[in-house]
Amino acid sequence: MMGEDLFTGLFILCLLGAYFGAGGFALWLLDKALSRVPRYRDWKENLLGGADDYDD
Repeated sequence: MMGEDLFTGLFILCLLGAYFGAGGFALWLLDKALSRVPRYRDWKENLLGGADDYDD
């Protein structure tokens, strides 16, 4: 009984980790793609209050 609960809890934690990990990776890719757009770059710098370093 206790082992089943532990297994279920770990399985749910793994699913949540995969879900949020994939979401974070998608956001990172989107940010990398949009950082080439000057309007997005200016908006992001104003939002963060400082200049980010870009690879250009």
